[in-house]
Amino acid sequence: MKFSSIDVDLLFARLNLSEIPDNIDLSDDEILRNLDEKCVRSLNGFRITEEILRQVPDVETFRMALRAIKLWAKRQGIYSNVLGYLGGISWALLVARTCQLYPNAAASTIVEKTFKVFSMWELVFSSSSEKIAWDPRINLKDRDHPMSIITPCYPQQNSTFNVCKSTKAVIVQAIQTGLETVEKIKAENSSWDPLFSPAKFFSKYKHFLVVTASAKSQKNLLVWEGLVESTLRKLILQLEKNQSVKAININPKSFRNGNGNGDHFETAWIVALEMEKNIDITDDINIFVREGKCN
Repeated sequence: MKFSSIDVDLLFARLNLSEIPDNIDLSDDEILRNLDEKCVRSLNGFRITEEILRQVPDVETFRMALRAIKLWAKRQGIYSNVLGYLGGISWALLVARTCQLYPNAAASTIVEKTFKVFSMWELVFSSSSEKIAWDPRINLKDRDHPMSIITPCYPQQNSTFNVCKSTKAVIVQAIQTGLETVEKIKAENSSWDPLFSPAKFFSKYKHFLVVTASAKSQKNLLVWEGLVESTLRKLILQLEKNQSVKAININPKSFRNGNGNGDHFETAWIVALEMEKNIDITDDINIFVREGKCN
């Protein structure tokens, strides 16, 4: 839903309680007892946020720095958990960790140090010193995650499980470029505007693939586009198998269009490709389409 033009996620969780007291403590792990997986995930959104705020040395500095990082990430086209980039929780964990490393730093310094620290980091860390459930040494599926940022609350999870090889490369490059931009800004004592300039997505690449979801009504499109968007990561994984495709960058911003008669509505996503030569990727596309129909 939207409130004052701001997107708001409404989550529901059913607790194993006969009544809900006004002073309920959702940070207590016992609250999760006998809950199903969906309810645990719903509660963990709030629990993680509260734990992050508890662990950072200065909440206001953290919030200001996080707002800057989120704006930068959105302008760079790397803010989307469903498409394989980092979502809000992941960016919050990175900034929170930087605040812990530099507890007395101003927000502007935290922004710079976030780029500095994570341009060198392998991006595999936990924000909790407790034993965690995510463990690639034990769980085989955890070994396939190219990037791992572990949430601080039980049950600990990898908040970047959707990241794949291609989207990781885009994220790492953006962080390195962000560091260079901030260092130049500080050296010249100039405006921070260049940091928040939109990425030159269309001028950087020569080859593009357009994925379109269409429907006969706006209502149907809202449902259909969500389903299509949730499968786009599979397209990236399929294209990664093609050795002639050297880089893949999907733009999180979708483009909507509708005709004047009101009987055709569509949403399109743009996938940029860097290829060593002009190749036919029809087979890869057909595999993605067939799998989408089966699901």
